[in-house]
Amino acid sequence: MQRLCFIHISDLHLDNFSSVKKEENSLAVRLHEAPYEALQNLLELCERCNPQFIVFTGDLYQHGLLSLKARTYLTKFFNALAESKIPFYYVKGNHDHIGQNDSFFTQFPYVFVYQDTWSYFTYPPNAKQGEKCIRLYGYSHNTRKENQNVLQNLHDVFAISHTEEFENVLFSIGLFHATVKQKNSSLEKVKNTDKHVMALCYDEELKEFPINYWALGHIHEHSVLCEQPYIAYAGAMQATRMGETGERGALVVTIDNIEDKEQIQIHTEFCPLSPLESYDIVLSLGEDEAYMDLEEVRNFLIQSFQNELLGLTQNPYCVDEVIRIVIDGQHSLFQKISAEDFLIELGENLTNTEINPRVHVKKVFSWLRPCFDFVTAYKREDILGEVFRVLDTLKQDPRLFEEILTKLESEFKIKKEYELGFFQNSEMRSENQIKRYKESLFRACENIIVNILEPK
Repeated sequence: MQRLCFIHISDLHLDNFSSVKKEENSLAVRLHEAPYEALQNLLELCERCNPQFIVFTGDLYQHGLLSLKARTYLTKFFNALAESKIPFYYVKGNHDHIGQNDSFFTQFPYVFVYQDTWSYFTYPPNAKQGEKCIRLYGYSHNTRKENQNVLQNLHDVFAISHTEEFENVLFSIGLFHATVKQKNSSLEKVKNTDKHVMALCYDEELKEFPINYWALGHIHEHSVLCEQPYIAYAGAMQATRMGETGERGALVVTIDNIEDKEQIQIHTEFCPLSPLESYDIVLSLGEDEAYMDLEEVRNFLIQSFQNELLGLTQNPYCVDEVIRIVIDGQHSLFQKISAEDFLIELGENLTNTEINPRVHVKKVFSWLRPCFDFVTAYKREDILGEVFRVLDTLKQDPRLFEEILTKLESEFKIKKEYELGFFQNSEMRSENQIKRYKESLFRACENIIVNILEPK
């Protein structure tokens, strides 16, 4: 064996969205169907690249026991892999953890499911002693919330292994569903789109083990943390929420010179599989457009949106794009443009299911501001300047600023959380969400001050 090829996938989250009748909400139907279509697209990818095996790093389905539909689709999928003699190595994550006691997977001889202690399978499956093979180490979660660093058991696995065993191990792979951070980097390379931290550890800890490729799951954003050894998140196969923008898919991993440990070369290629993608688009109104009437503004925004759509995705499997739009900038008609009726109608105008990919505008937000010099407002020698200086001072006191914003939110109803869309479908608020929310409240406060003290 001089060359190895396998596919690394993760976080499919089957049954993440409940099935609904088409006449009730066509977009909800697409959200429910998309992960199943991604699974079918994976079979096409297997036909193209002919992998020796697949590794799946957790959250195959959303929670509880598999639905009948999921069982039907997975049965067809695993049978298709078996016909092609492609083993499927599977660690369970926090959503599909083994504590749910679903015995469905035991019926498939080419599906290898790990338990809640570190162990390994081999490729070829059931390799005999002394036979050259690939070792795949893995650990499955047994609860919804794994808060401990579980790597100690892996130390024990390697400690009891005999040195001569590793002479016939051509390549080793670690399958892990966890939040892995980079210990010696000031940059946050991994975008944690999942609100839960699971089995937290650091890349330096993973490097302590004789593993050539760490296949990670849980973070839905594709990312390569390190190349020596190779540590990579494949990302989700299909977006599970609006914040997961762009293409989603699989990593095709090829290893050359596998029988020469000094000359091994690892290559990865990201291959999109997601039939539905989400995007955030910002449409800006600048000073040049400040004096257009409302109909001209509408036409300008429609044209700008169509320009943004060009080249948005290169994924041949993408058939639906779900888009959130933010209108930003300053305009003399900002109140009329920000009116809910205008934004809803604009979203309906921009939704187009006749083109490919189909466009679904989920929400249009307005961050527009009045035509006013906010940057130098605090320097003015009048009551408006004094109010802005007070606001600027408040920003330097986080605790007091928090109290003021809370009061403004509750008494003046500047914006509601659901209107801003920052906290939808989240049990916990991320630091970035809270920061953006505070910024939006502060901006709305400034707009109100300008309207009251310097009306046009």
